[in-house]
Amino acid sequence: MSRFALSGTRHRRGFTLIELLVVIAIIAVLIGLLLPAVQKVRAAAARISGANRVKQLGLALHQYSDTYRDSFPTVTGFNYVAQASGPSVLFLLLPYLEQGTLYNEFKQQHEPNMYSNQFTIRSFLSPGDPTTDALSPPNGLASYTANAVYFHYGMGRTRVTDGLSNTVAFAEHYSYMCQKVTFDWSVDGPQSGHYPDGRLLRRPTFADSEYGDVMPVTADGLTTGSVAGITFQTHPSLSGCDPRVAQTGHLGGMTVGLGDGSVRTLASHMSAGTYWGALTPAQGEVNGSDW
Repeated sequence: MSRFALSGTRHRRGFTLIELLVVIAIIAVLIGLLLPAVQKVRAAAARISGANRVKQLGLALHQYSDTYRDSFPTVTGFNYVAQASGPSVLFLLLPYLEQGTLYNEFKQQHEPNMYSNQFTIRSFLSPGDPTTDALSPPNGLASYTANAVYFHYGMGRTRVTDGLSNTVAFAEHYSYMCQKVTFDWSVDGPQSGHYPDGRLLRRPTFADSEYGDVMPVTADGLTTGSVAGITFQTHPSLSGCDPRVAQTGHLGGMTVGLGDGSVRTLASHMSAGTYWGALTPAQGEVNGSDW
């Protein structure tokens, strides 16, 4: 018996090279099938996380408004009720985003637009913004921006007659080096900082006339962009990024926060009339069927 056992042991063989190659090929196919599903899950998770951050901005805005008797922060940082200046819409929302300590420190000790690059505020960063990967940590950056048409210049009360749920307050934006433009969450004025390499540090706004952004223009009840054929950008490359308009790194559309605090995804094929009409709070437009 032991002779047969030994003989059987001698003739036991492992996998052949062909068998190993077949196994490797099967594993490669399975990985190839799983990767798209994993990427879709990650993209969906990033979109949900981003929508939650936009929601936080909307809730913070309404808490601010309740505190200051229905007034809003403005793109020039001036509060109508308090008669006090502040660096930006996002900066003035810090106390309502659990960043009251940082807000008070800035107000007491610093010129905020000189020091914000020391701090990262996660609520101001979109998971879909690919430019934040360029800096670690992405200090001072803001990939959510305030609609400058909604947050008036030097006025504290926004007159919204088109409906809060039909008006965009916040939108996504590439934050870093979009054609050498960087969006900082505390900056106020249009000439807030130029660097030797030509880079401009600007406040976190879009549709802002003081920066030469593309603006909504209304004539005969129809609102379009000041530059024909442009709305917002969906997943542009960094070289193709246009700092004059909002853009998103998500493929499915851009996440925006509305005046009532709700969140919506704008489809990439949205018409110019619907998009630019949704940026104006009091021009009387009716949003199209693609809203």
